[in-house]
Amino acid sequence: MKELFTQKVWVRIVVLCLLCCTSGWAQVELSLRYQASDSKYHMYARPTVDPTPSVTNRYLTDGSSLITITTIAGSLSIGTVTSVNPAGIWDLAQTQRNNGVAASGAPANTDFFSFYPTANFSSILYSAGTEVELFNFDVVGTCPGSGFSILPSGTQLAEDENGGQYVVGSYYSVRGYAGGLGTNHFSAPYSMSAACQAPPSPDLVVSVGQPSPALVAGLSSTMPVVVSNIGNSPTTGVTSFTLSLPANLTVASQFTTGSFSCSTVGSQVSCTTSSTITAGSSLTAGLPITPTVAAIGSTPVFSATVATPGESITANNSSGTVTAATPVQSSVDVLISMGYPAPAPTAGQSSNIPVLVTNSGGSPASPTVVAVITIPVGTSFGTFPVNNNGWTCALSGRVASCTLAASISPGGSSAFVVPFIPATSQAGTSLTISPATVSTPGEMASNTTNNSSSAIVINSVQASSGMVVQARALLSGPAIVDNNGLMRDNLRTAGVLPAVEPYTAMGYTYVGGPVATSIAAPYSTVFGDRGVNSIVDWVILELRNPANPTAVVAS
Repeated sequence: MKELFTQKVWVRIVVLCLLCCTSGWAQVELSLRYQASDSKYHMYARPTVDPTPSVTNRYLTDGSSLITITTIAGSLSIGTVTSVNPAGIWDLAQTQRNNGVAASGAPANTDFFSFYPTANFSSILYSAGTEVELFNFDVVGTCPGSGFSILPSGTQLAEDENGGQYVVGSYYSVRGYAGGLGTNHFSAPYSMSAACQAPPSPDLVVSVGQPSPALVAGLSSTMPVVVSNIGNSPTTGVTSFTLSLPANLTVASQFTTGSFSCSTVGSQVSCTTSSTITAGSSLTAGLPITPTVAAIGSTPVFSATVATPGESITANNSSGTVTAATPVQSSVDVLISMGYPAPAPTAGQSSNIPVLVTNSGGSPASPTVVAVITIPVGTSFGTFPVNNNGWTCALSGRVASCTLAASISPGGSSAFVVPFIPATSQAGTSLTISPATVSTPGEMASNTTNNSSSAIVINSVQASSGMVVQARALLSGPAIVDNNGLMRDNLRTAGVLPAVEPYTAMGYTYVGGPVATSIAAPYSTVFGDRGVNSIVDWVILELRNPANPTAVVAS
């Protein structure tokens, strides 16, 4: 049949006239279908009836059979043809590019691809309704139009690019069907699924999600980036994506996430992976993004691009812009605590309430941090220190509203004192210092649950006429002195001395109220003192009635 395309047109017509008589003898259907699993087009034959059993060698198929498929004219070519049944016998006989319409009315702008067996064969045992694959092929170039069709049986003329005419048609002949060899038994196509398919290629798209949790200054959020392959073949080599980082947001200079290795240079975060992304699958990265204080109130906008080798479609490689759903919030988190007044509250004498404000958040507390302390009923304010560590207090009745003139950095703290004087009539009575409160602008509502301190209970205000005891003692544990005649301060150096007296928790009941129950700033520096002033341990000193030593007068 190869000679069919090289002879004069009138010779072609004579040879193929034998194919024209098809009525009533069409016992074979053909189907061309694309399979994504191997990116190939597969040709199948399906008999409609069984060959006549009495015919000798009824399965013999004419080696002059010809199957012609068509597509809109273009640059598409047939690639590798794999003969399945019989193996190694089907081949591409001819490719014709139709330049126009011949007098016979062949379809215009149509390319013809004709396949034929190189010899007669009888290896296919035709059975009605049983499909058998003849051959398959892949294509090179871009498929134009809607795809392939199988040319109907019979013959027609077409016109090549040089104006010459040639014969095209589809012909399939089996000895066991009516008319035998030389009769065209091809009836019509069935179950066609040969639409144009894109050449095998990965096609990547990238999407940027919303940060989780919402962006807060000083705290890390995870920005999800998803790279998906919507193409028809897996990626090969290194896949990369780049995220543009908005101003005042930071990411580590080097980090890994999922299968991606990432680095940050300036405002560009670049991530790469050698992992294969199969068609229809995706890989996800989570970028740890931390806003700075300067980002508070802004609404960052993100964008990303992706790339991989061998990608034929790149117009969809950008995510476009993605705007954060909520503005960047402040993460300042201030809390307040009070210590036991020192010196011990004494009627008519000034005693200082130590106050400590700490910022446990990730953003600095602004210079407008306000702490409110209320002294007990019946007491009055004493004289405030001139500096008071930068705090300025406005007094109203029993309320002191104290404002800090400097910011408190994340993890930092600031201490000050509020002096108060118990009345002489309050000697021997108990007093309660109400919980103090603190506030600062920009603090999220979720961070305000710890903005109050505990109350301080003064068991008994001392009388101003009480005696002063100056005691000196060596503790039995640390009393093994060193060369300097000092007690050992091993508990202090080991960091196990508590800041709150431990005896109440052990069940001890003070008489007259303890002198001090805790060590808070600014007095907590004693934990770092060395030498002769090093603290050794907590002790209880009891004064007992000399007439009745079992009676404790004060402790």
